Parts: sequence; structure tokens; C-alpha cells
Amino acid sequence: MSTNLPSFEKAEYGGGSQLPPTEQCVRCGQTLVERFFRMDGEPICEPCANMAVQAPAEGAYIAFSKAIAAGIVAAVVGSALYAAVEIGTGWTIGYVALAVGWLIGKGMKLGSEGRGGRRYQIAAAVLTYVSVSSASLIVILHATQKANPELHFAMSQRFAIFLLKYGLLSPFLELRDGVSGVIGLFILFIGIRTAWAMTAGSEYRITGPHGGAAQS
Repeated sequence: MSTNLPSFEKAEYGGGSQLPPTEQCVRCGQTLVERFFRMDGEPICEPCANMAVQAPAEGAYIAFSKAIAAGIVAAVVGSALYAAVEIGTGWTIGYVALAVGWLIGKGMKLGSEGRGGRRYQIAAAVLTYVSVSSASLIVILHATQKANPELHFAMSQRFAIFLLKYGLLSPFLELRDGVSGVIGLFILFIGIRTAWAMTAGSEYRITGPHGGAAQS
């Protein structure tokens, strides 16, 4: 039997991990004897557990879609929060990026019902960066409107592209401020790492191995 197992959650032995005599793998129908795993609470054999990690099924894609939707909502909230703090205090407080990363990571985990993985991590990192960088656009538009209340923006395609480019580059443009810009960029990196770490895991919630063989 292969010992090269994926990184599953640690098994908790007890009444919930005992295998009924006629239990079968929910994927292939193989009768399970002693050593088995659980995928989202259902019994599964070791080969199918390995396949589930390597080749996500339709349910995993649905979970990923929900995670993206929740992550986008969290990113919008995070961007508004970042901009509100800067507008309210008059200072660029980079530490808010940590809260933004946490919000996005938490939102995606809730949306996926605990699933995670590399694509979740990449999405969380991108959403965190976009959320923080786009906050600068809110601040700029607010400051411009406050200085000239009669001004109405003509949102031409060229102007929209300019705003988009400026927003995405804004964390790096702050490097012109010297040390404070470097610190801000570093804190943003920590925020991205926070979201990355929170969305780690498996496409499935798999625990094991369970059973007598696992306890010997």
C-alpha cells in the first residue's frame, strides 16, 4: 500500500471514525476494510482520496466560484475601508492592508466552505492587491470633488484607462516617498501573504487515515 499520502487533516479516532462492516467508498464502490479516509464526511478509499486531491470534481469548481464571489465582495468592502480610513485621517495607514487581506481570506474560506488550494491562494493575492491599490482612486476622486464641487468627471475611455493604470500602479508609485513608500509596499506584501496563508488547503475536506490500520 502506498505511503505517499497527500496532506490530509489529522484523523480523530473515536465513534465518528469507526467503519461500519459494510461501508463502501462513495466514489468507486470498493468495500473498505480497516484503513479509509473521509471526504466531506463520506467514507472514501485511499486511491480515490489521492485522485480527489489531484483532480477536483464539479463540486470543487462550484465551491471555487462561490469563493471568488465572496472574495470580490470582501475586496470591495476592504477597498472602501482603506479609502475611508485615509480620507478620515488624512494619512495613508498601510496597516489597513493587513485587515483587507484577512477579510478577503476569510470571505473566500466562508464561500468555499473551508476548501482551499493554490488557485484559491492566487485569487486571494490578486484580490488583495487590487482592493488596496484601487482605494487610491477613491481617495483621489474624493479629494478632487471636495476641492471643486462643481466639477463633473467626463468618464471617457481614455480617462478610465488612466485611472485603472494609476490605481494598479499606486503602491509602487508611493516608492517616490522614500522610506514610507517602501514600508507601505512591505505591509501590502504582508497583507497579501495573510490572504495567501488563509486560503491554503485542499479542494476537499479530507481527513484520515481512519480505522484500525491507522492506529497500529
